[in-house]
Amino acid sequence: MASGKPIERTFQGELLTILSQLVQGEVYPFEVRQEVKYDRYTPDLSIYPKGRAQPFAIWELKPPGQEEDLARLPKAATIAGVSYALTSNVQETVLYRVQRGRLEHLKTIKGIAVPDLNTLYFTPEQIEKLRRHAEEVLKELKLLLHKASEAPLILDKIYFISKLREAITQLSPHLKKALEGMDTSQRSGIEQWAAKQGYLLGDAQFWERLAQHWAYALAVRILFYFAIRPHFPGIPLLQSEGVSSVRRLLQEAFKKAQEIDWQAVFEESPLDKVGLPEAVEEPLRALLRDLNQRDFSRLREDVIGQIMEGLIPRVERHALGQYFTREDVVDFILGFVVKNPQEGAYLDPTCGSGVFLTRLYYYLRFLSGYRLSHEELLQRIWGIDIAHFPAQLATINLFRQSPANFEEPPRIQVRDFFDLQPGVMLSLKRPKPIQTYDSSPSDTLPVSLPVFRGIVGNFPYIRQELIERKERGYKKRLVQAIAENWLWKDPELFKLRFQHKSPEGLKAELKRTAALPPEKRRLLIQEWIQENRLDLKLSGQADIYAYLFYHAAAFLEEGGRMGILTSNAWLDVAYGQHLKEFFLRHFKIIAIVGSWVEPWFEEAQVNTVFTILEWCSAEEKRRHNLVRFVKLKKKLSDILPQDLQLEEAERFRKIMALVRQIEKAEHEYYRRNPTFPIEAPIQDIISVEYEEMRVRLVPQAHLEKELKERGASARWSPYLRAPQVYFDLLKEIGDKLRPLGEVGSVRRGYTTGINNFFYLEPKGEGSEPHLLRVRNGAGWEGEIERECLRPAIKSPKDFPKLQLSASQARYLLFLPPIQR
Repeated sequence: MASGKPIERTFQGELLTILSQLVQGEVYPFEVRQEVKYDRYTPDLSIYPKGRAQPFAIWELKPPGQEEDLARLPKAATIAGVSYALTSNVQETVLYRVQRGRLEHLKTIKGIAVPDLNTLYFTPEQIEKLRRHAEEVLKELKLLLHKASEAPLILDKIYFISKLREAITQLSPHLKKALEGMDTSQRSGIEQWAAKQGYLLGDAQFWERLAQHWAYALAVRILFYFAIRPHFPGIPLLQSEGVSSVRRLLQEAFKKAQEIDWQAVFEESPLDKVGLPEAVEEPLRALLRDLNQRDFSRLREDVIGQIMEGLIPRVERHALGQYFTREDVVDFILGFVVKNPQEGAYLDPTCGSGVFLTRLYYYLRFLSGYRLSHEELLQRIWGIDIAHFPAQLATINLFRQSPANFEEPPRIQVRDFFDLQPGVMLSLKRPKPIQTYDSSPSDTLPVSLPVFRGIVGNFPYIRQELIERKERGYKKRLVQAIAENWLWKDPELFKLRFQHKSPEGLKAELKRTAALPPEKRRLLIQEWIQENRLDLKLSGQADIYAYLFYHAAAFLEEGGRMGILTSNAWLDVAYGQHLKEFFLRHFKIIAIVGSWVEPWFEEAQVNTVFTILEWCSAEEKRRHNLVRFVKLKKKLSDILPQDLQLEEAERFRKIMALVRQIEKAEHEYYRRNPTFPIEAPIQDIISVEYEEMRVRLVPQAHLEKELKERGASARWSPYLRAPQVYFDLLKEIGDKLRPLGEVGSVRRGYTTGINNFFYLEPKGEGSEPHLLRVRNGAGWEGEIERECLRPAIKSPKDFPKLQLSASQARYLLFLPPIQR
């Protein structure tokens, strides 16, 4: 890249002048441009075929004796969208072919030396040598361009995103009609399935969104099929010419691909089972015609990922239930969770499109010094998602790291995580290489679901009662899954209703049933749940992420860590009490991290934090742990290098430094409290200020004591938000404070439950003195006795109305009438 150094600029200027002169005629079909910016990368020179908008090669220049950093070159070429790169240090130019954006696939085509040219003080004789050298380089590039022009067109990201979107726009209305025309039985099944995917039942655009989901999934599958077809010549071509039914062609091709490919991609979803309508024939035929004009054998794996990322417009992601978690937040979480790249496996139990899995792949590879192979990395990374479309994207995102590699399938499962237990046997389909492909089903790879060294993810924001509305008994399924792991390990999680048993008798009963075989225990739990003798203490208002914390913890090994991004509601709400108690009983709470300078999800209307937990069976170690409440004072984009390719190493090193800084903040606590944890009062709370963040250190024993004393009213968000003086003041006046409930009556304010009916607006004049003419939001209007009405405040915008007369303010209807 251009460094701006004068010595390098001299060489660049002389070479650019010579090249510009040479390409003016008809001999060399190129244009040479200086320092064209491609995203965040700017090469010294770019070589363009004449009349084309896409560059053919990039050219990096160095002073004599200096070498280009080849580790950066493949990623630079990938960003520029070229297959060729040149490096020159005055004495020699080396021409490389870049394949798949990887250093290990960087191939040297030719090295062209410049005899006796080792200075930047150019005499006329030396300029002539440089001219002859430039001609030799242009001849090589011309030969390469000629060969490339004989091949089919290479994929262009922008072109294909536009083509796929065009097809999706045409497909969606026809798919919507097919969905609306389903019979009652099909409709009920689709609605239940859609509820689990996070779609809002009853939404006016429900069927339109489902149709878009179907169209996106179909387009992605077609694109992915073309991407793998060069590696599997035994599967059918998707040639639409001369085919009577494109729908039948796709169905047969996908079925054949499913025999050899990973099931998450080509497995049918409930939408596919509805059947494609005849009206989609022409849009699909046009899409296949376009794709067949491109050369997928030369597809770089990063291009398909870029197409996938750009395919779904940002404004539609929320409606489609797709929250694309930001890579900087993901990398920050991974910095806490992944410590030793040689140990253990990692799981995202609600993996979505796979951003955690992909970043895990890169981070593990970086930590290993780029020594872990593609196969070794895939063996360590697991993803589970209930939704087909995101699971397809997750599989593709791992597949594209090495598409010609057939040794290991990505470990992606399209399952409800609550249907799985540690150790359950799963069957993965192993793709077959070209040499062994035949028409028989592929080999399967039996694997057991392990316990994990790390669990990461962005748990969904779906309240379980929304799913319960369309799938009766779903909450009982959640309780069943959690009880199978925790009923005997942690009975405190559960409400047990055995009327004729004393606490000691109940303990004996649990101890007896714990010794039963797993299948008998499972049936016993099911019986207790059905008889309402067993339930979770967790509030019915709890978001589903609370249940996911319980279930995921059963898959974590001793000393392993969880790093989970969620809503911050659990820090303060009532159901958070049971979640906090669970954390304190089983984990060292390493850190709770939030940002008050930026939202981490622009599309989602929730405030988020991520929580880092470390499984710890030793109670003493848990009590002596210091919990780090971290409030970021800068945006992550201002803290971390943002180029995921060119600055990968610098970015991960910065992540490691940040995490180390947060974890080592405990030394400041020990400095101020040298006798901790033996003698220091457990209520001591200190803050350590850094440029990027504030780390507040709270003894875990203090959180445990506070929770026992205050129960559901113990709020943890002040540890993130409040200034240090707040805690210093609490420490000084401690026992002089009293809860408000001890000095006054505290209760929840009234809510109507149906505002449109109970909130009334004045309407006109002319009522009898004891009546008031009013109307409500439900469309009713009439006269009501004044004694049945009270002035009311509906929202902050109504506060000024407190100063108005009763006849001008809003009113609240009281039923039955108040007796005077």
